[in-house]
Amino acid sequence: MDFRRIQNSGFYSKSDLKFIHLLSMRGLSFEESFRLILKEKALTRVNNNLNEILKIVSVVSRIGKKEILSSKKYDVVRIRQILCYLCREKTDISQDKIGKFIGIHGTTVRLSCDQIKKDIEVGEPKTIKLLKQIKEEMHKIK
Repeated sequence: MDFRRIQNSGFYSKSDLKFIHLLSMRGLSFEESFRLILKEKALTRVNNNLNEILKIVSVVSRIGKKEILSSKKYDVVRIRQILCYLCREKTDISQDKIGKFIGIHGTTVRLSCDQIKKDIEVGEPKTIKLLKQIKEEMHKIK
């Protein structure tokens, strides 16, 4: 890899390049250091996307983020299912990564998505209304 080409790409900040250099000075090859920074940037992007969706769901539902991620109340569980559905619909992030972010198993993410899809098919009014409000709010932000 050509360090100057990477440096002039504009994608990496000076701190990224210093971090790559520091890792390479500590025994990692430049390529290994570069891969680590790429992986870290990808994880940051994933978490930022999921955090944005969580923030919007929290604002629209008027339920705190921590409560959405932890409560066992029926209404909050339904909101968490909607969160899973939106994360799968609006991103290309795997159900396992979404589950890890939310604190549930990846299979639970899939089951939550299936439940919301069923609600949409049968026309469950609360779910449809909430989804519509959340999607409108997402559209405003973009």
